[in-house]
Amino acid sequence: KLAKRRTEHIATPGGGAIEVEYVEPINLPYPPPSNIPIIIILHGITGNSREPYTEQAALHIAVEKRWRAVILNYGKVRVSNDENRPCIHGGHNLMDGGDLNFLISHIRKYHNGFLAAIGYSMGGAKLVQYLSRTREHSNLDAACIVSSPLDFTEKN
Repeated sequence: KLAKRRTEHIATPGGGAIEVEYVEPINLPYPPPSNIPIIIILHGITGNSREPYTEQAALHIAVEKRWRAVILNYGKVRVSNDENRPCIHGGHNLMDGGDLNFLISHIRKYHNGFLAAIGYSMGGAKLVQYLSRTREHSNLDAACIVSSPLDFTEKN
């Protein structure tokens, strides 16, 4: 076992929840120190925390760097008990980014260290959307976008 994993469902103000998976160094105490760097990983639109690219990034962060990885699983977001009503906290679709904004704010309540995000594909577009809305008020110290489509107009 190279790293430990735990899943958390974080309640949102609207009565729903977001699902995040933590991938952490094997001997990290719980609760972890508030100054260990955290990297949020945003997968592609059909991905999840077990996709090879997500898995490898998380393991590198936890095992090699000895930091914490937090993977936001957007496919697991619910705002009500109605399973037929997919919705993401703070918005009407994947790109509204309310779930990412909520997660970053949630982490900042207990974490005073380095906080960054890496977004792959549609996760990168979500991250660009967050950064363009928050600008200099972003609660991230760094961001990286990988292979992301940046124009979603019908002509493309």
